[in-house]
Amino acid sequence: MASNVSSGTIAASLMVQTNQFDRDDSIEDEDAEYMTAVAPPGPLGLNLDGGVLGRAVVMGFVRLNDGSIGALERTGDIAPGSVIVRINGEDVSHASLKEVGLKLSDLSHQPRTLVFRLPPKKQQDNQHSNVVRRSAPMPQLEEDFDKRRKFELELVMHYDKQALSRRDCWFCIDAKWMARWVDFVCRGGREPGLITNETLLHDNWREMLAHDTPGRPDTAREGLVLMKDYRVVVPMVWCLFAELHGLGEAPLLARYLMDIHAEALSDGEVSKVLQVPRPKAAVLANNLLDKCLVRSSRKR
Repeated sequence: MASNVSSGTIAASLMVQTNQFDRDDSIEDEDAEYMTAVAPPGPLGLNLDGGVLGRAVVMGFVRLNDGSIGALERTGDIAPGSVIVRINGEDVSHASLKEVGLKLSDLSHQPRTLVFRLPPKKQQDNQHSNVVRRSAPMPQLEEDFDKRRKFELELVMHYDKQALSRRDCWFCIDAKWMARWVDFVCRGGREPGLITNETLLHDNWREMLAHDTPGRPDTAREGLVLMKDYRVVVPMVWCLFAELHGLGEAPLLARYLMDIHAEALSDGEVSKVLQVPRPKAAVLANNLLDKCLVRSSRKR
């Protein structure tokens, strides 16, 4: 039996390296509003909600690799809580998050026409009131990364734990990504980017996800070692990372034991685990980012 004390938490890493909907109507819902956007080939800059597994729900946006804003974010019309319902004319309103993510990845080398079902107007108004200070054109604001690093480290360390609470699980993270995060918050490095757990999986995990090959896509490849190849974090820390940096294309690697080769949790089990920390992390992350905004004339 594995110990409840983790050598793979955030604290150990620092020592080593110094809106979910109750139901989903089809695209033919007459009361819903839709928005169509065309994205060029390449990354979308779209951050989908990893806590909602039954559909592709927009959680927000991330900057592209070159630091620019993606075409979807530039439209200004895709609100958090929007659901992807069509991709290049194909109805994906009932497709899972994994299925939509795989399809978007397969089409990444060509333009994509996406249709989003927008959240109810009241929900959009509430979200707008929460971010209006960050989105207002006057005064011009930018992010103070010194503050960001300090506040982010303090927030993550506050929720970092060495033992699981009842009914919780560990979330595995690529050790290289964790190293980039430590470099960002402790040494003034660049943001770590999306969590890249793809390197922990078998080469054919996409085929498994599409059911073209037998096996579970969230099965880790052989020989991975805790601390060397991957770390483990508690659900709240995972949700904070997801909110602040976004998720890659890999499925979540949730385990009850501190062993990536242990049995993976089902999608339903993961959803239950994330039900409380996910919305809490969203609020905390937004508050953190708000506190880091300064007038553009101020040096970062």
